[in-house]
Amino acid sequence: MDDLERSAGSPNAKDYVRADGEFHRYLAKISHNPLLVTLLDSVSELLAAIRLSVMEYPELYKSGVADHRRIMERVRAKDAPGARAAMRKHIERAKKILQDAASR
Repeated sequence: MDDLERSAGSPNAKDYVRADGEFHRYLAKISHNPLLVTLLDSVSELLAAIRLSVMEYPELYKSGVADHRRIMERVRAKDAPGARAAMRKHIERAKKILQDAASR
């Protein structure tokens, strides 16, 4: 999580793209669902390209860092319903971010 937050301020967008991908892969791994890891790995290049394009809009991607922090806090607290709710909000926000980025 620290790497993700540090990379959000990096002038090198690829640092953030890498850290964000690692964050999502970590969540997939701790889900103990090998199918989720396989699916995520199979679309990792596509997701990296999407993340890179969103990096053109700092106000859009910075909200994702706060979402990730909330998700990780709930995971660390072993609060499954809270983590699920935080993830749902993140997915809704990510959908809006992608729509906003596509319309620009």
